[in-house]
Amino acid sequence: MKKILMSLLLIICTVFSPPLALAKDNINYDNIKLLYVGPFLTAFMDGQIRVVENVPRYIFPLMSQRPFIKDGKTYLPLRLTFHILGYQIDWKKDDDNITIYNDNDKMILNKSTQKITVGDKTMDMPLLLMNNSYFVPLRALSAVTGDNIIWDNDTRTVIYVRKGSKLVKPPVTITDINYKRRIEDKDNETVDIYFTIKNTSGETIPKDKLWYIVATRYPALKDEEIILRQLSWPGGYPLNEDEDLLNGQTVSDSTAVSTSVTLVNGVPRFDGSGAYEVYILGILDKDPYMRQIYWSPPLP
Repeated sequence: MKKILMSLLLIICTVFSPPLALAKDNINYDNIKLLYVGPFLTAFMDGQIRVVENVPRYIFPLMSQRPFIKDGKTYLPLRLTFHILGYQIDWKKDDDNITIYNDNDKMILNKSTQKITVGDKTMDMPLLLMNNSYFVPLRALSAVTGDNIIWDNDTRTVIYVRKGSKLVKPPVTITDINYKRRIEDKDNETVDIYFTIKNTSGETIPKDKLWYIVATRYPALKDEEIILRQLSWPGGYPLNEDEDLLNGQTVSDSTAVSTSVTLVNGVPRFDGSGAYEVYILGILDKDPYMRQIYWSPPLP
């Protein structure tokens, strides 16, 4: 009788418990990249701030925040993805509700029911717990945000096109990416990221013309800091200084991403759990000090 009762209890728990996955089996991180396309705030030499539409940029997250494939589904980190989109997240440890918001929108995601409420609509939002972070499948995420999320199997790239934006690909493609973890302590995660860039423009890129803009990003605590970090200009760097880059030819580079943060009066300035780096790749036009990088097709 005890065995029967225990079996029934196990069945009930299995059926009615939320399917929050914890296992790390069948996880594939191999060579997966994230290319995000959306508006970009920038300032040119005339001092005017402009919103440039449809700017493609590669996102380099922490090693623990990398996208991956599990059981045929591609997953993105919940916190990092919404931070990239300009949302903030309010999440208390003992509360099942995660509040995701910006100046215009507010969403409530319940961890137990795995449903998200946006306005008067409630939709499924499956959650996968990995490396102490929640990940969501692309299909469910795009249904909630209305964004266009594409999996490009040929380049193993997640292409995330923000709602209202058009897919514009840079003249070069990141074909290979490899993470190497540095020494990690409890409060800091640092990784070196090595990657290969391939000229896929169909034309030869003259030397000194292929540049990239890079900026380290952290989830901001305040809305105004989100704007400020987008406006910051870290400068550009040439990738083919010495020779022309023929169509199909490659060049290698590397970067590092860390959760290391600045303390202000003993309080972390940013939540380093979502630290990431943005790479905007393009062909420099005219004077490099004009800080105008053009993509293919050229931006207006």
